[in-house]
Parts: sequence; structure tokens; C-alpha cells
Amino acid sequence: MACEVIQDENGHTIIFCNRTRRVICKFCGVRPVSKLCDFPTGPHGKTCNAMMCAQCATSISPNVDYCPIHRNLKAPFEQASLF
Repeated sequence: MACEVIQDENGHTIIFCNRTRRVICKFCGVRPVSKLCDFPTGPHGKTCNAMMCAQCATSISPNVDYCPIHRNLKAPFEQASLF
């Protein structure tokens, strides 16, 4: 069993142990994945789902996080309101 000691964005120490291989953030390539991108990409609630760490994620609202690729883009439903 592999264990890892990490610190979250609030300075809390977390000991993470599991039997599977650690999944690393797609963007920084260093920290473990703790979030998925919630940017809408298609019908029926389909989202980007890019795996990222808390430091690479941008919180848009409670429980809604965007990856670095989508953080500066507006969701399609937000763009429609411009017309």
C-alpha cells in the first residue's frame, strides 16, 4: 500500500493511502487529482471532466470548478444571453 502526505489549500495535512496508482493533475503534472472540470461541453450535462489538482482549478461557484483551459471562457448558456 502506497501512502502519501499532502497539504491542501487551507494548510491541512492529509495522509492519502491506497492500493492503486496515484492519478496526477493533467496540468501541473505534480499534485494528485482532487477535482474535475465542470465546464459544459455538450448536451445532457456533459462536462470537460479534465482531472486537476486544487491549485490548478479555478472555482467559479460552490462545487463548480474550471480547468486552466476553460477558466477564461464563458459557458455556452452564458454566451447565448449576450444576443
